[in-house]
Amino acid sequence: MQVPLDRANALFVDEDFDGALAQYNAAVAAEPDSGEALAKRAACNLKLGRHRAAASDAAAAVALQPSARAHRWAGLAHFALQEWTAARSAFAAALLLSGGGGEAGGGAAE
Repeated sequence: MQVPLDRANALFVDEDFDGALAQYNAAVAAEPDSGEALAKRAACNLKLGRHRAAASDAAAAVALQPSARAHRWAGLAHFALQEWTAARSAFAAALLLSGGGGEAGGGAAE
């Protein structure tokens, strides 16, 4: 079900992070095995300062569908939580998956 995810992405771009989170929650409820939805919800949780939730969502996304973007969100969440070793590991995985050059991943709505 792509509709909640599309709505969430639009709200995220508009910086309506509370609205986006509600739609990401609906997307994850509809497709609990969607690594994409979980990774994007992790990004939204980061914007809302919900770092523990972001770390959890990013870890679930990585387990389902490893991507540079999901590892990046995990790294940012762990960094915010001052979990330096976990942050470094996540950032290293993001760089590895992205080819090692430049920024790992992009915005949540990409």
